[in-house]
Amino acid sequence: MALTAVFVGGIMVIQAGMYVRRLNAYSMVGWGPATPPSARSARSSSPHVLGRVGSNNTAELATMVVTEQIDGLRSLAIDPVRYLLVPRFLSMVIMSFLLCVIGDLVAIAGGMVFARLLLNIEFNIFLVSLVDNLKTWDLWHGLIKSVVFGGVIALSSCHFGLTVRGGAVGVGRAVNAAVVSSAVGIMVWDYFLTYILK
Repeated sequence: MALTAVFVGGIMVIQAGMYVRRLNAYSMVGWGPATPPSARSARSSSPHVLGRVGSNNTAELATMVVTEQIDGLRSLAIDPVRYLLVPRFLSMVIMSFLLCVIGDLVAIAGGMVFARLLLNIEFNIFLVSLVDNLKTWDLWHGLIKSVVFGGVIALSSCHFGLTVRGGAVGVGRAVNAAVVSSAVGIMVWDYFLTYILK
C-alpha cells in the first residue's frame, strides 16, 4: 500500500508539473497530491488492502460454516456474532481509518520527493503550498469515506461467509460474491458520500 501511495503522489506531481511550469504556479504544487480527487487515489489503497482481508475473512467464516464449527459454537452457548463478527467488523473499520491516514501521509511524502526530483522544488516550498491551500475538510472527507468503506467490506465479507451453502464449492462462490459485493458497495457509497460531503 505504501508503495502505491508514493507513486500516487508522484503521478499527481507529474500531471501538475506541466501547468506549474507553464503558469509559474510553484506555490500550488503541494496542493495536488493532497486534494480530494487525487488523495482519493491514495485512499483507495485502503479498500484494496481491506478487500484482500475481506476475502480472507469470508473464506475463514465460510469454512467454519461448512465444517460445522459455527454450530459447535452455538451448542456451547457462544454467540457467533459477538465472538466472530463484532471483532472483525471493528478491526476492519479501525484499520481502514488508519490505512487512509498512512496512505495520505505517504502520498504527500512521495509528492514532495518527486517535486524535488522532477521540478526542482524545495521541500519547504512544497509544504508551504500544502498548508496554505489544503483545508481541514479535505482531510476529513477522505477519512469519513475510509470508515464507511471499511464497514462495507466487513459487513459484506461476514454476510457471505455465514450464509454459505454447498460445501467447498460454496466457499469459493461466497468469496467471489463478497469481493463483488464489496466493490459495488464501495462505488455506491462513494457516489452518495461525495454528493453528501461536497
